[in-house]
Order: sequence, then C-alpha cells, then structure tokens
Amino acid sequence: MAQASCPYVIQTWRMEDGLPENRVRSVLQTRDGYLWVGTFNGLVRFDGNTFRALDPANTPGLNDGAIRSMFEDSRGTLWLGHHNGQLTTCLRGRFSPRPVPQGWPNAEVDSFAEDRDGNVWVMNRGGWLARFHEGLAVGVFPPSAEWLVNHLHVDVAGGLWTHRNSEVIPLDPDGMALPDPQLRPPIRAPLLSCASRLGGIWIADKGLRRWEGGRWVEDRGPLPWDDPGLTALIETAGGDVWVGTYSQGIHVAPRDGAAHQVGVAEGLSHNTVSALLEDREGNVWVGTGGGGLNMLRRKRVIMVRPEGNGRQHPVLAVTTNRSGGLWLGTEGAGLYAREGGSWRNFDDRHGILRRDAWSVHEDRQGRVWVGSAWNGVLLKSGDRFIPAPGWPEKSWIIYSLFEDSAGTLWAGGERGLGRLQGDAWQVLDLHPDIVEERVRQIAEDRSGTIWLATAGNGLWRFQNGALSHFGPAEGLAARYLTCLHVDAAGTLWIGSKGGGLWRYRDGRFACVTSHHGLPGDTVMSILGDRYGNLWLSTFRGLARADPEALNACADSRRPTLEFLELDLTDGLATLEFEGPNQPNACQTEDGRLWFATGAGLAVVDPGSLAINQLAPPTVIDELLVDGKPVLRGNEPPPEAVGSPLPRPANVARSQPAIDISPGRHRIEVRYSGLSFAAPRRVRFRSRLDGLDDHWTDVGNTRVAQYNYLPPGTYRFAVVGCNNDGVWSASEASVTFRQLPHYWQTRWFHVGAAGASAACVTMAAIAVNRRRHRFMLANLQRQRAVEQERMRIAQDIHDDLGAHLTRISLLSQSALARLPDPAPNRSELQRIWKTSHDVTCALDEIVWAINPSHDNLNGLLNYLTNHAQENLDAAGVRLRLELPVSLPALPLNVETRHNLFLAAKEALNNALKHARASEVILSLHLDPDPDPGAPRFHLVIADEGVGFAHPRGGEGLRNMRQRMSDIGGSCEVEGRPGTGTTVRFTVPVQKALQQPPGTHPSIP
Repeated sequence: MAQASCPYVIQTWRMEDGLPENRVRSVLQTRDGYLWVGTFNGLVRFDGNTFRALDPANTPGLNDGAIRSMFEDSRGTLWLGHHNGQLTTCLRGRFSPRPVPQGWPNAEVDSFAEDRDGNVWVMNRGGWLARFHEGLAVGVFPPSAEWLVNHLHVDVAGGLWTHRNSEVIPLDPDGMALPDPQLRPPIRAPLLSCASRLGGIWIADKGLRRWEGGRWVEDRGPLPWDDPGLTALIETAGGDVWVGTYSQGIHVAPRDGAAHQVGVAEGLSHNTVSALLEDREGNVWVGTGGGGLNMLRRKRVIMVRPEGNGRQHPVLAVTTNRSGGLWLGTEGAGLYAREGGSWRNFDDRHGILRRDAWSVHEDRQGRVWVGSAWNGVLLKSGDRFIPAPGWPEKSWIIYSLFEDSAGTLWAGGERGLGRLQGDAWQVLDLHPDIVEERVRQIAEDRSGTIWLATAGNGLWRFQNGALSHFGPAEGLAARYLTCLHVDAAGTLWIGSKGGGLWRYRDGRFACVTSHHGLPGDTVMSILGDRYGNLWLSTFRGLARADPEALNACADSRRPTLEFLELDLTDGLATLEFEGPNQPNACQTEDGRLWFATGAGLAVVDPGSLAINQLAPPTVIDELLVDGKPVLRGNEPPPEAVGSPLPRPANVARSQPAIDISPGRHRIEVRYSGLSFAAPRRVRFRSRLDGLDDHWTDVGNTRVAQYNYLPPGTYRFAVVGCNNDGVWSASEASVTFRQLPHYWQTRWFHVGAAGASAACVTMAAIAVNRRRHRFMLANLQRQRAVEQERMRIAQDIHDDLGAHLTRISLLSQSALARLPDPAPNRSELQRIWKTSHDVTCALDEIVWAINPSHDNLNGLLNYLTNHAQENLDAAGVRLRLELPVSLPALPLNVETRHNLFLAAKEALNNALKHARASEVILSLHLDPDPDPGAPRFHLVIADEGVGFAHPRGGEGLRNMRQRMSDIGGSCEVEGRPGTGTTVRFTVPVQKALQQPPGTHPSIP
C-alpha cells in the first residue's frame, strides 16, 4: 500500500526529540491532559511541545526508571508498574514507592484496572493479582495455572476481566475466576482482549469479535495474518478497533468501511507495536519497539497525484468536466483526464508541446481548451490538441481561461486578453499596462462586468467595451494580484501576493491581512463551498472563513477573526499552492474541493470535515524566579527548587499567593495548552492582573517573562486555543506576591512620612524662629538707620542750614546798604545767589534723608511744592490731577530720591524748552494691578511746542537711568505743536526694596 493512500497523518518523536529511549513500553493520558510515556530508561511527561524527563537521578521517590505499565485511578493517582515488579504512585507531583503485598513476586507489572468499588487491581507477568483499597494492599492472589499472556481490563458495567493463554476469564470481587463456563467466550489462540464502549469485550484471536452477555454480538472479520503476535488492543471513541502486533504494525478495523493496515510502508516508524492509546482529541498514540513514539491523526486533506510521470510534476490547473471527472494541467507532464479512479495523460505526443498545460477549460459545448506555454490556446480535436482556429499569437503564455455567463470564452496571458466570439478569436486592443503586466485571472460579477487581475498593475474592469483601472489611487494598495472570486452575495474578493485579501463592494476597497488573523498575506485561490464558506489557499495552508465574519472584519466591525486552518498536520503534502493560473481550484458535484499544489491535488470534503471541538486544558507548568522553580502555595516539597516535576496548577484567586523575596528578579511563568492534534498551532492569550488587566494575544509563545515588577500582588492568567480556533472556557492562573524591601513597605512609608512631617515641622519652627529673629534684627537696624537719618537731617537743617541762611541774610543786607552802582555789588549778588541755591539743595537733601517722608504722600507734597514755586516764578500755571485719597504706599529713600530728581528734570525741561502756559502733574494707579507686581504712574505733561523726535540730551538719559536704577521706566511722548508727556512708571515692589547697604526683610 502506497504511503499516499494512508488515511492518517503520522508524526514521530524519538530520542533526539526528548524521549529517554526509542523503545516505548506504555503510553497514558492523565485527566489533567498531559501525555505520559514509560520506557525502561525513565518516564517522560509530554505537553505536545516539550518532554520533561523523570528518572531516579532527578526525581525523589522514583526509585526505579524501568517503567513497564501505567494507570490513573479515579482519585487522580498515577500508578507506575516497574520491570522488577515494584510499584510507584504519584499524587500532586509527589512520587513515592507503593509497598507491595507480602509474597508478591519480582515479575514485570503488566496491567492495572479499577473495579466498580474503587479497588485498584494489579497484574504481573506471572499472573499474580494484587488488590489495593484506598492505596493500601489488601490482598494478593496467586495464579491457578501458568499464565503466558496477561492483561486486566474493566468493562463498561464495572466487571473485571483478564485473559490467560487461550481463555478470557471474568473475575469476582476477590479476584477469583467466575465458575459459570457460559460467561467465558470460546476463543482461538493467540488472543488479546479489551473492553468495548458499547458493552462487553473485544477479543482478537484469528479474527476480531465482540462478546457480550454470553454470546458473540459483532464480528469485524478475520485478521490479515496468521500469527503475528498481538501486543495491544483498543477501541476508539468512533468505534474503530486497533490491533497492535509484534512485527506487522497495526491493523485497523473501522466501524464503517474496509479494514486497513498501517506499517512502515505507510509511514509508521517501526512495525513492532508495544502500546496503543487514544487521547481525548481522537489522536491515536503508538509506542513502538524501536521507532519511538508515533501519533496518528486522520487526514482532513487527501492528496491525489496523477499516475506515472505526473506524480513528480506540479499541478497548475484543475477543473471539472461534464461527466463529473476532472481535467488537470501540469508543468512538465502535460494534461490529465481523471474519470473515477483512472487517469489518462495527454502530452507532446498529443500536441501539447513541452508538456506544459497552464490552464484548462471544458466549455458548455463540451469543447476542451488548453492554455499552453508555447503554442497559445489549444483545442482538443479527437485525441490531439491543435492550435485554436483564429488564434493570432501562438507564442503567448496563456495563464487563464474563463467562460462568462453569456458563453463567451476569455483567455488571459502575458500579452493581454483574448475573446472567443462564435468560432473566431479576437485579441482585444487593451491598455499597454495590461499587456505589459499580464492577465492572470478573470471573473464576472452579477452585472456582467468582466474583471481582470494582473501580475503587477492591479485590477482592471472591462465594462461596455471600456477599461477602468483600480490601483493605489482608488484604494487598492496591492499591485500583484493572484485570484478573483465573486461570492453568492455578489461581492468581489481579490487575492494578492503579499498584500492580503481584498474586498470590492459598493465602490470601495477593504483589506483583511495577517494582522486580522489571515493565515498568510499571499492568497493563491478563493473558492466557495456549498455551505456558504470561502476557502483560501495560502502559503501557510488552506483556510476556511465565514463571509459574514470576513465582511465584519473588512468593515472594522471586529478587530480579528478565526479561520479554520489546514496544513501539513492535516494531510497536506506541501504548502506550495499553485497560482495565479486559472482555474487552480474547483468544486466537484459531491461537494469536495480540489486545489492545485506543487505535490498534486489537495482535496477537502467540507461536509465530512472533523472539527476539533475540544478546547485545550491550559495549565501553569512552572513559576520560576531567576531561573529557579519556586513553591506554589501549599504544594508539597517536590515543587521546591530542584524538583523535576512541579505539578500543573490552575491556581484559584483564593489560593495563597507565592511570596517572592524583595529585590529585582526575573520572573518567568511557563504554561502549556494540552492539545496534541497540532501543538504548534495552539495559541494563547495572557494577562497579568496588577500590571495590565487586558488580554494580550501572545501567539504560540509558552512562557511569560517579567524582568522587574514593583512590590505588589499579581495574578497571571492564560487561556489557550486549539488548532481549529476553539478557546478554553476556563483560565489557568497563578498568584504571586513581590515582597518589598523594608523601605518600600507601607508602614515604613507611613513612619517615614510621619518622621518627615515632624522634621519638616521642626525645621519650619526653627526657620520661622530664625526668620522672626532676623526680621526683628532687621527692624532694629532699620530703626537705627532711620534714627541716624533723622539726626543727620536735623543736624544739617539746624547747623549747616542756619549758617547758610545767615550768609544769605548778611549778603542781602550788605547789598541793600551799597550804593548803586558799587564796585563790589556783583560779587555780593553771586554770594547771595550761591548761598540761596545751596540752601535749596540742602533742603532737598534734608527732605530726601528724612525717614518721615518715605511714602508716596511725602513725595507728592514735596514735588508739588517744588513745581508750584518754580512754575509760579516763570508765570506758568500748574494743574494737579491727583487721587482724592492716596494709598499708604511706603517708598524707600532711593526710589523717592531718584523719582524726585527725574520729575524735577522733566519740570525744568518744560520751563526751558516747551514755552508752555500750563504744566499738568498727575498720578495714576493701575486700576486692576497684578497682585504680584502693582505699579503707579507719575505723569508730567505740557501743552508747549513739542518736538518731532526725543532729544537725546544728558537730561533724558539721566531720567531713564534713574528710573532704571529703581526698576522703573521713563517714557517720553511728543509731537510738534501738541506738547510733551513724560510718564514715570514705578513698580511698588521695587519701591519697597531697601536701598543698597541695608538688609532686606524676610517675608
């Protein structure tokens, strides 16, 4: 039997993959979902991705690594039977030797069974039975005769059965053979038996029969060998019976259909079968006597190859014929016709040069057309293919043949588009870009519009004899198009090379890519099935999608979607789907879908497609801190650092958190999704509560790593999805707590905050006291300075002022007594004038240093008196515009003195240059001053001659410098004939500052 005809996908694991040795003695799947493999060189636990090896060197309690048999009881205890007759049990990850009853011989432990009362029965190679109740040995039963073949099993009713030599024997609760001979089936040696799911037992001797209620109730026919030696027997959930042998592989007797054999010729790694097991997903595991471990899974994709030379060449095109058969175009093997199971080949002897048939089509009239690589379009005439009459360009490579709803045949190739109307071919005069980029596929929508996919220049529409182009400017970003399909709703779907799947509907384009879940961004063909689904061939396999879900994703109504994917694990021989030739996929009358590939035809039957509905149990394998496993909650010691087998756990929220020591740690969580149908396609979503409460799609990654987590409690959760997109309903989780250093704890923070508050309070009190002492000292210094200023003002006024006044009076008296003219009169007048000027200057100095005038009111009183005296003497009116009540604004001596001198200069300028009849002195306060920077404005204006430009004399520079020294400003405005305005702006904060040499007060 050829390997291609084997109905199973066979996957093999050997020592290089992680097995302890290639001789597998037993296989078991425990209720948590893990697969266990027993060998004479140790035990392994398998999650579909990684083997975890267990042996006496790394596993406390496992004293013997020679595992002969395995069993899990109803309490979840794993029983191991050893080659030397000893027993080991494992519960919650802890292995421990199980004491055997007295008198138990050192013979291989062959099998286990559990009866309806919960007793565990153990049988060894010598035929001895031992019974355990709640884990304790309560009896041992020696054989009544020599036992050559020994096996225990329990039927669906809870009855205990065994067989020896040529007998199958029911046992009573005490392990004794039931005396009624009518209960024992008559059998022929050699034999093997197992419980049936329908009741009774299956017995394999010369044939395969089922015994129930004292009679034979079913016969699956004779076994196809004389004496191969039977080693294992199971019935699958679907009712198929599998028989393992010593030298001839496996015999499968299905419930429906013909029996078949699976051996080395069909892909099995070894013909010696030592163990058989069906897991929960329906995969059959085969332990062999030297070929390692095999998993057999029924194919969901069947590969069909043409006979002869066609087996070695890619299939480029496939389509149906009118009789229900197929036409196949190949590269290098010509054209094939398939009728039933027979093949007929047409090659260069039949007119197909170079044996290249890139496209093929049988039209409504029964004419067969072939698109070739060397002689254009060919037409079948008898047994030969001749150049199509009227075809003008024989050297075209014809990639696509398509017949529209009106019966017109279209041919697309490397130089454009041809059309058959009646019996004459017409090459259309198309746009140069189409001719250059090649037409690869053709489609027709409901309106009769023809669509053309090109390899390099996007999409074209042929409507009413006119061409329209669709590319990036119209919203179609992909340029290399591979296939077209119009679905039942009239939507145009467009496949591309590397650009994903595109949809054209209602005049707009939308795209679905791998970011939305599409298996691959290269789509080689699109085909609809009779159930309304769309099938896509990609470079990652076949994908089935619901058009409604596709539309929702294309419309951005859902972010991602699930595809049913079929790949090498489902029977595909290659991921290289052919295209973009047309037709490269078709549907036959029976509903099967056929796809052209580089290794023949891939065939899928959507109606009988078995979907894996079992969500994978998702388990936490390990929690590691800095690469070392840690305990999880109240787990037993084997979970500690160095334990080879931490127990898988779905840790509940209420389970105590695992404490992790303070500091920076690398935390790893390793998890598994226990699905064995296609482990590499198991996907996961995870989240870490306490850091990010949202699910993250992590693909098939099986470890989560966190390099640093701040102190706190975290819960890691993960869910898994099997190969067919079924997600587990429950999540696996583990809770851990990153402990803080003492300085990161809450009590430390509270204490530190309290201590800090106390320190701040004490510091504030100290600073406040220092501030008050400083303020008091500053006030005292200011008071002393003011007293000294007052004393100096009094001394100047009383002493120097009196002497100057006396000089002025004496000089004035002397002038009065001198005749006019007199020789010394002019000198006396200068003496009087000088003493008068010095007296006035001295008066200003006394006013400036007298602290009683350090306020705005004192400044204005003195300034207005000074202005009145000088203006009256010159015959100029003075108009005052002052507030009714002045605010109590203190001014330091520097501000007061500089502002007075600047104002005095402005008044002098008005008298000397303005020729004004009136001078206005006004004071303005900001109506809504900034609380941080209040200001007042002193304005001196006249109605004199004005000026065109401010004169840059010494007086103006002095005014501006004086105002700059106190932080203020001086603005001069004037125009010819309109007078002059001088505005002094003084910030109050600046005015309140102390003069140089004094100590500012502390606020």
